[in-house]
Amino acid sequence: MKIIDLSHCINEQMPVFPNTAAPQLTPILTVAQHGFGETMLRMMSHTGTHIDAPAHMIAGAAGLDDFPVDKFFGLALIIDYPPCAGSIIEFKALQQMEEKIGRAEFVLFHTGHDKKWGQREYFGAYATLSAKAAEYLASFPLKGIGIDAISFDGIEVQHSPIHHILLGANFILIENLSHLEQVEGEYCLLSVLPLKYGQADGSPVRAVAIEMEVGI
Repeated sequence: MKIIDLSHCINEQMPVFPNTAAPQLTPILTVAQHGFGETMLRMMSHTGTHIDAPAHMIAGAAGLDDFPVDKFFGLALIIDYPPCAGSIIEFKALQQMEEKIGRAEFVLFHTGHDKKWGQREYFGAYATLSAKAAEYLASFPLKGIGIDAISFDGIEVQHSPIHHILLGANFILIENLSHLEQVEGEYCLLSVLPLKYGQADGSPVRAVAIEMEVGI
């Protein structure tokens, strides 16, 4: 069994979505002075590699704490999409993978955009789904969708239409994934366990891929 970390490290210098607060990690107690260390963590619920709950965009929809824990674990199909700034992942490309998508509980898009993490270009153009492609994915009984970019909608797009389509299907959305190229094969087991807090619209996660015999 091989476990691959798909998460970016949280620190005060990390990229955050425009106009949101950067995390603050403040040492409050230290081993030298107090005999043990504790750090005050202050961050937005959508910091770094994180999950969006339906409640993130849809009033009255489910928060992460409303889902059973198995919502955050399952068989993931990784779709390699050639890196191309501003490209659109179209319905026809996904339709050709219908059988493979039908076997999965998650679909993860590997676009290579995570290589721009920490650079200005990370907030530039990145691959996004067309509305028809999002609606197609929403027709499957998936648990969630993930991508190695900052959002499922373009950085300047108003009203987040792709989010609304996917969250409206009761999916969780995993954003800011990394290192998907390290996963061998098309399928892996995915774990994206969030913090368990009340009325959770989102949460940072330690996303990991588990390579093993998965019966595909």
